Order: sequence, then structure tokens, then C-alpha cells
Amino acid sequence: MLVVAIDIGGTFTDLIGFDDADRRFVQAKSLTTPAQLGQGVIDCIRKSALTAAAVDELIHGSTIAINTLIERKGAKTGLVVTRGTRDVYIIGSTPSAARRSRFVSFTPTSTRSTSASPAT
Repeated sequence: MLVVAIDIGGTFTDLIGFDDADRRFVQAKSLTTPAQLGQGVIDCIRKSALTAAAVDELIHGSTIAINTLIERKGAKTGLVVTRGTRDVYIIGSTPSAARRSRFVSFTPTSTRSTSASPAT
């Protein structure tokens, strides 16, 4: 079984694979192309000498997406939810330590909008 993990980062795209039959690791690194994120994946597959058809399991990570959220550099977005579920997103974005401690503060990644009244 060939398992491959690929992570697209802001500078590099990384690939690590493990071939269970041959008991060997494969790795590759390529530059990330922000306008075409898939290009770095294709480049890594070529550099590793793997074929896409040989991959049994693909694990994908996107550090670039996580960094965009953490750094708050993405486009402004909105989320519309039904009554009774909007707090789930705020609670879910709270670090678990902050939910358990009265001494830890955090800045939520989402806030409750008061500009619209809830549906009745």
C-alpha cells in the first residue's frame, strides 16, 4: 500500500510517501505557485517518481489555508446559520484551554453580528 501526504505551504509544497510493500519512504519538495496551487503537487509527484495511479491513499494538508485564517489575510466572508446554531461556531473557534480556564483570553476568529435580528 502506498500512502502519500502532501502539504501546500506558503513557500513550499512538500510530499512524503511510504510504500508498505517496499518498506521505503519517498519525499519531494517544490516551490508553491500561489496562482496555481496544484502545480506544486504535480511537481512533487514528478520529483518523487511516483505515478498518481500508484497512490492508494492521499492525505492533503493546506498550511497556506490555515495561515490565511490565523493571519486574517483572507477575503471578508459571512456565515448565515439558523437560529440556535450560531453559538456553535463561536464556541468551536475557542481554544480548548480558554474554554476551561478563566485566566486565558483569546481573540475569536468569528464574531456574532448584531446588525441583523434573528428570525422568529
